Amino acid sequence: MAETNSQDRYSRSFFLAMLANLVFFASHHLLMWTFPIYVSLRFPSATQVGFIIGLMAASAVLLRPWAGAWADRYGRKVLLIAGAVATGAGALCYLLGHSLFWLALGRLVQGAGICLFTTGYGALIPDMAAPTRRGEAIGLASITMPLSLMVMPRVGAAVQEHYGFPSLFAVACLVAVAAMLVSLGLPRGNYSRRSGAEAVSFRSVMGMRRLWAALAAVTTLALSFGALSAFLPLFAQERGILGGSYYFLGYGLAQVLANYSVGGLSDRYGRPRVIVPGMLGLAVAMALVSQVSGLAPLLVLAVAIGLLFGAAKISLDAFCLDSVPPQGRGAVVSLEYAVFDSGIGLGSLGLGAVADAVGYSNMFIAMSGLLLAGLLAFVILHRGNGRAA
Repeated sequence: MAETNSQDRYSRSFFLAMLANLVFFASHHLLMWTFPIYVSLRFPSATQVGFIIGLMAASAVLLRPWAGAWADRYGRKVLLIAGAVATGAGALCYLLGHSLFWLALGRLVQGAGICLFTTGYGALIPDMAAPTRRGEAIGLASITMPLSLMVMPRVGAAVQEHYGFPSLFAVACLVAVAAMLVSLGLPRGNYSRRSGAEAVSFRSVMGMRRLWAALAAVTTLALSFGALSAFLPLFAQERGILGGSYYFLGYGLAQVLANYSVGGLSDRYGRPRVIVPGMLGLAVAMALVSQVSGLAPLLVLAVAIGLLFGAAKISLDAFCLDSVPPQGRGAVVSLEYAVFDSGIGLGSLGLGAVADAVGYSNMFIAMSGLLLAGLLAFVILHRGNGRAA
């Protein structure tokens, strides 16, 4: 598979893949603000809400070892299509019933969709980029997720308010079908298959010590993302913050800016010089979230969190991909996202129990401490490894 047709420009297939990713995440983000509220109407405990929300991450984690191997062996396009199909099927489950069974099944199926699609996309993008522009390419390709996040949670809230939850779930299913159709349009020629002998195994990637510094940081980033996704809507309700769903507009806009600019900076100055200040700032912002009582400060923090999270995550993605040859990209993306999915699940479930015990405000303070611990682990492990990024 060629890295790119030109050192100076990206191919049409690169931008078509970005469109597929945009539409895919639009389906998920339609439910971003409303689904925790939907679950809380049926299961009022924060622990129960966190359990159901976290099931998506759980199924994604379980599937990651195979998804990476499939991406390297059979090509990236197959995983994009399968991921979009699973996402639409999960939304159909929510339409079929609101019992624990249907909610849990829908989350598990959508978790499989997230796993397959993001593994395929994460391996595909560096295939299309020159090595000297890998960070830039990853950052550019990553803007589609926050672009969707800027708009779709509010769109989902508006659909739910005017037409109800069943209509919202139907729209989410149709958008997933659109993502499948866009993925089908990707040309076969850009997706070569890897033989079993050439592919790098998930197990061998796990043995690369250089990755563990990054994975320590990725874990706590995921915990913060899981906590915000599952509990910020409920925290805003508790504080009486009207229009709280606009949080994702500010967050998404800031992450677009970070993703577009930071990848190139990490290529030029090195990954750790972006990761460290990003995570430190995110820890401070998370502590400030615990004190928010109005929409304006929440939106200011949304912008700060989007910038800092985007800077740290894009640089960590590139740090991980720097460590492997092309035939191992599926495996390393799979491992990183397995860790990220695990962190989201723990952030939803474990921090839900913390919120039940000490309240949402203290939970966000605890999350700030965990981010500092993840940053410290990254610095210690990276220096101990004796290698530059």
